[in-house]
Amino acid sequence: MLRKTPADSNTLRQTRQVDRPGGFAAFPPYIWRIYTPVEIRLTAKFVSNKFNRMEQISFPQNIETIYIEASSFPDGVKAAHEKLHALVPPGNGRRFFGISYPGRDGKITYKAAAETLGPEEAKKLGLDTFTIRKGRYISETLTNWPGREMEIGGIFNKLLDRPAIASDGYCLEEYLDNNELRLMVTLFSI
Repeated sequence: MLRKTPADSNTLRQTRQVDRPGGFAAFPPYIWRIYTPVEIRLTAKFVSNKFNRMEQISFPQNIETIYIEASSFPDGVKAAHEKLHALVPPGNGRRFFGISYPGRDGKITYKAAAETLGPEEAKKLGLDTFTIRKGRYISETLTNWPGREMEIGGIFNKLLDRPAIASDGYCLEEYLDNNELRLMVTLFSI
C-alpha cells in the first residue's frame, strides 16, 4: 500500500507498508524501521544552492555502454578516459559516463564508459559492456567542472546520504559537455 502524506513544498513523504514473515523488508537497513507490519518511510528533500542543483532524473530505458576499467581509483581515472577517447572519439551523439562502485576487496572500481552505437561495437573494439539501468537517479550537476574534480567526491557523499538510495546501485557521472558534469546515484525503486 503506497500513501502520500501532506508535505511542504520542499519535502515529499511516502509511506509503504510491507507484510513479510518475521517483520523484515527487502530494503537497505538505513531506510526502514521495524513495526508490525513493517512500515517504511522514505523522505526525499530536493535542495539547491547557488552553485549546483540537486534533482531527480529518470532514464526511461537501459543504456548499453562499452568501457575501460581504471587501473586504480582515483589515480587511474584520467588515463582510463584518455584510452577510451582514443578508441571512441566524441561525436555522433554518443554520451560518455563514469561508473563507480565498491569492489569485493573494498576498493572503488571505476569504469570510463561510452554509449554504444551498435551491438557489434564492443566486439569490434575488444571492450567489455556495462548496462546503465533504466530508472530513477538523484543527481546534481557540477558546472565548470574542469579544475573542480576534487569536489566530485564530496558531491557523491552528499548524494549517498540521501534516503532511498538503492543498495545495489552505483555512482554515475554523465559528461554533458566540456563544462557540465551530471553526478547521479541510483534510487531505490518502489
